[in-house]
Amino acid sequence: FGAVSWMPSMISISIVREIGPVIIALICAGRIGSSIGAELGSMKVTEQIDAMEVSGTNPFKFLVVTRILAATLMLPILILIGDLVAVIGSALVENVKGDVSFLLYFN
Repeated sequence: FGAVSWMPSMISISIVREIGPVIIALICAGRIGSSIGAELGSMKVTEQIDAMEVSGTNPFKFLVVTRILAATLMLPILILIGDLVAVIGSALVENVKGDVSFLLYFN
């Protein structure tokens, strides 16, 4: 069929454009969302948020905005790392199963 020559480019394009960002975003949404929810929930139960309001600090600005900003800044970096790992993994599979060298794969 001759699809071996098309595999590196098609795998790389599909990982970088679609699969990588979607998978990383789903993982981060589940993990970060549950983490933020659990931490803020436990802070509400132990009345730490009420103590911040009494002391004059804005809990929304201090607790929520910083976490959302950190997640927004780190998500593109995580996507780049995930794409790199996926492309190297696909090159490894092509090397083992398809007898394609790393040099040929990345060229």
